[in-house]
Amino acid sequence: MSPPVAITAPPRPKAPAFGRRARPVIVVAAAILASIFGVAATGPAVAAPPNPLPWTRTYIPDLLLEPEEYTAEVIAACQQDHERGVFDNGATGKPRYGVVGDSVMNQTRAPALADTAYRWTYLTHCGENFGTAQSSGRLGDVLATNPDVLVGGFGTNNFSAFWQPDPGMYQGFVANFNAFLSASDATPCRVLFNISERIADYATGEPRDTWLWLIRSANAMIGSINPATHPKVTVIDWKTITQQHPEYLVDDQHLTRAGTNARINLMLSSSRQCLTPDSPANVHAIGGNGGATVWWDALPTEERVTSYRVTSSLGHTVTTSQTTANVPGLTNDTAVSFTVTATNGAGTSVASSPSETVTPTAGGARFHSLAPTRVIDTRNGTGGRLGPLGPKQSFQVSTAAALPVGAGGASALVLNVTATGQSAESFVTVWPGGQSRPLTSNLNPKPGIAAVAASVTTRTGPGGSISLYNDSGTVHLIADVVGWFDQPGTNSGALFTALPPTRVLDSRTGVGGKNSPFGTSATHTFDLTALPAGATAAVVNLTATNTTNNSFVTLFPAGTVRPVASNLNPQSGLTRANLTTVKVDATGAISVFNNSAATHLLVDLVGYYGAEGATSGGSEYFPITPERHYDSRDGTGGLTGPLPNTYDTVLVFATRRSLPSGALLSAVDLNLTVVQPSAGGHSTAWPSGSRPDTSVLNYQAGEVVPNRDILGIANGMGRFWSTAPSVHYVIDVAGWYGPVL
Repeated sequence: MSPPVAITAPPRPKAPAFGRRARPVIVVAAAILASIFGVAATGPAVAAPPNPLPWTRTYIPDLLLEPEEYTAEVIAACQQDHERGVFDNGATGKPRYGVVGDSVMNQTRAPALADTAYRWTYLTHCGENFGTAQSSGRLGDVLATNPDVLVGGFGTNNFSAFWQPDPGMYQGFVANFNAFLSASDATPCRVLFNISERIADYATGEPRDTWLWLIRSANAMIGSINPATHPKVTVIDWKTITQQHPEYLVDDQHLTRAGTNARINLMLSSSRQCLTPDSPANVHAIGGNGGATVWWDALPTEERVTSYRVTSSLGHTVTTSQTTANVPGLTNDTAVSFTVTATNGAGTSVASSPSETVTPTAGGARFHSLAPTRVIDTRNGTGGRLGPLGPKQSFQVSTAAALPVGAGGASALVLNVTATGQSAESFVTVWPGGQSRPLTSNLNPKPGIAAVAASVTTRTGPGGSISLYNDSGTVHLIADVVGWFDQPGTNSGALFTALPPTRVLDSRTGVGGKNSPFGTSATHTFDLTALPAGATAAVVNLTATNTTNNSFVTLFPAGTVRPVASNLNPQSGLTRANLTTVKVDATGAISVFNNSAATHLLVDLVGYYGAEGATSGGSEYFPITPERHYDSRDGTGGLTGPLPNTYDTVLVFATRRSLPSGALLSAVDLNLTVVQPSAGGHSTAWPSGSRPDTSVLNYQAGEVVPNRDILGIANGMGRFWSTAPSVHYVIDVAGWYGPVL
């Protein structure tokens, strides 16, 4: 490799030869390009460049300055940088970063660098490259400050603003960069960027081919760094990271003076994955029966946290990848607090400050049924949110006003949530207000389906608050409350009894007194004969099939005015189901209403709530923050798939995660999602014995379809079966029912 060129005024270019001139840029130098190409001697073989040309280093001036003026500015800034040497902002108690081989004319002088979030240490340069950084001793100067992270930001600027490289220098790049790696081996972490493949405006024909060859060859070398021989090196793909952070780009290029600090901040935030994580913050807890739920703020994604560990003041521990955890095995009536640590590839953080002290209490919650009451409708602003949710958006709403006086202390709600107007395939999550969002889902809207409804049970936050999140695209959300659970120990609500799933209405066959499709504005009333006297609400799975056009279906107590609410949204060509909790009249009867078109409706009874205030004859409810128990896509819970339909899939719920032993478990409140079924069909869930002639949900080949189920448990287990030859299951648990009192 030839020695670095001296910084002298380059000849004035002829503008017509280069097309559009470059945008304003930071300091430039000939050898900065040399610094990007040599990465690993063990990298992939690189073919010769196509028709290599003897390119000259001709500088393209700034559009806003005369060539002589800008050249003088470059030379003056380079001289200052060389004289300054190492720059250190002197911050203490912060990770120390050394930035090597990146222009600093603006970076070390901008007011933003007064920020002491990091300890900044710069190896300033003009015309610096891997070789000269070492030979000049300036790499040694930076390494002598013992940086936690050494950032090599070479080549992250746009090529069109720099000198034209000579492809004959390539072999020297390889040797120089390997020497750079060896010299910096003692650094805890090094972060290197590859290069965008944007071609300079003036690089056409053979020069363009040569330019592409240089970029792709350099990126191939950078990407081939062997983690076994260089475990402390992290390679960041510039194209990917700028797509993830478009706020750092201006006019599609990261060149402007205003963007300079943003670019360096992007490098630094990317390097956080090789530092021990920060301590989690804002740790909170709420007690339950023999357990507690703990939540905290997520750490930045750049820290690449792989797990969090929750530790109680009494020594209990739980490890999770989420930012919320249910901690079982606590002693009731014994106060406890919690701390949280975070772990990534570099190590484990210092423990967080402790949460507030909570006291687990025996006893579960009991249910109060309601006529459906709308609490959220983003189409008209009900609930305080007007307008659809965009991607990665969430909002919190208080539901206390929709509950009877005295119900503000509700421990959990049962809602029917509907998504409509969705612009992309997505998932929606509902969880307690004020808590961190769990990595679970409740419904999966997608374009082409007019509306998707799902029953949801969720614990509440302060003031009866709940939060809703949309992952992708835009979508309107609607929510109707159909019941609520009181606080443990109140004992004024109803106990639950799980039943083997039983079909009580089928308009195709006449079960339930209806043997024809439901027409427009049709209502049918029928008795749930399996319910005992005094029952206040039924839990049923409602299915629509053979639908001629879009409609909605509402279940409500017989003899009452139909509410402005819906439970299911039938659509032509689809068979869809939704679990529904519906209040019954004094005789145990309900009414079913279909709004338009024609559809067959099926109702399967899976359980009921008895008389409010009864002290026996059912089970109390124990809500938790939703947690994922099984996922056959990644083996969560030991479930690997896709699962065949040649046998029943028996899943154990007792003692899994925050659930109790089988003797204390009568039913599980879960969300079952079927993913990528190999054919259309339906799934069935039941406690034990012979498989019933009922269904939990229905799907077409390749779909993602969820539905809630309150599954009775026998000996701590439940059974699942699907008609499709193979299918993936994802199961999230939102709560459980205790032993029968």
